[in-house]
Amino acid sequence: PTLSWKEFPFSIELLSHSTGPLFDPVKLNNVAKEVVARMSARDVYTESLIWARTYNPNFAQIMERDSAYTQQILSIERTGPKVRKDIAMWSEVENTLGYFYDDVFASTITGTIGASLQTLPNVTPEVIAEALTKFADITNKNLGAEEWLIQIRELAGSLGYAENTKLYKQNPTGYKGYIAHITAIFRIALTGAAQTPDLYQVISVLGKERVLARITQALE
Repeated sequence: PTLSWKEFPFSIELLSHSTGPLFDPVKLNNVAKEVVARMSARDVYTESLIWARTYNPNFAQIMERDSAYTQQILSIERTGPKVRKDIAMWSEVENTLGYFYDDVFASTITGTIGASLQTLPNVTPEVIAEALTKFADITNKNLGAEEWLIQIRELAGSLGYAENTKLYKQNPTGYKGYIAHITAIFRIALTGAAQTPDLYQVISVLGKERVLARITQALE
């Protein structure tokens, strides 16, 4: 997968029994995600900005306003065992990363958070409020990744949720749910999205002040 396409011994003969299309949008998008995943944050920033200047100038201005912050966003899960593969086309960058920017968040996301929180499974309004309040306390502690996860597990346990899925599966009637039901609250409150890259990394890039402000908004 890391070699140039020029290194692949392509042969028409090997396709003689194929009955489907050689290429289609699903395959193309899958390949594109793999290619973008191997690019550096700086290269993704440069290439997506070139596209945005022509086709989405408003978002291009947002990206350029703080280029270092934008590259921090793009650096999340770009190395390590779990590399992000959420961008196939430059047109997807705003929808994928827009929640990091306060003006995008305020104009297109804030108004949907209340409804999104209400649809989360295995939580009540009371649990949501208590979880967010305790989450604000954890955010104020400026913890490293491992200690942060320990505190989140303890938070879930204090609300009656299993600290991992294994415990929940062993005794599903003994818990209100499990830790993912609690972290989903934080994910929605901070980003408006049900799926994001690693939550701790997202929080680290957003920064303490922005995180606390969004928690406050979600509690209102």
